[in-house]
Amino acid sequence: MCDVTVGMKMGEREIAEILFTFDELWCGWESDDKAWIVRFTDGRKAVIETNHGTPFISCPGSLRNKIKEYEYAITETQRAIEMVEGGS
Repeated sequence: MCDVTVGMKMGEREIAEILFTFDELWCGWESDDKAWIVRFTDGRKAVIETNHGTPFISCPGSLRNKIKEYEYAITETQRAIEMVEGGS
C-alpha cells in the first residue's frame, strides 16, 4: 500500500496538504485501496490514485467512473439477493 504524504513530489509539483483520504474499491483486486484529494504548493487541488502502488495524478472523471462501477456492483448484488429471497 502506498502512503501519499505532505512534501511528496508529483512530477514538478509538491503536495502541501492532504485534504481528504478515502477508500477506493476494486473488484478482484486487493491493492490500490486508497485515494486522496490534495492541495499542491501552487494552490491547485488534485485527485491522487495509485496503480500497483505507484501514485499518480488522476481526475474527477476517474472517480465518476468508480461510482458507476460501484452502482453496477450494487445492482447485481441486489439482483442476486432477490433471486434467492424472491424465489425466481
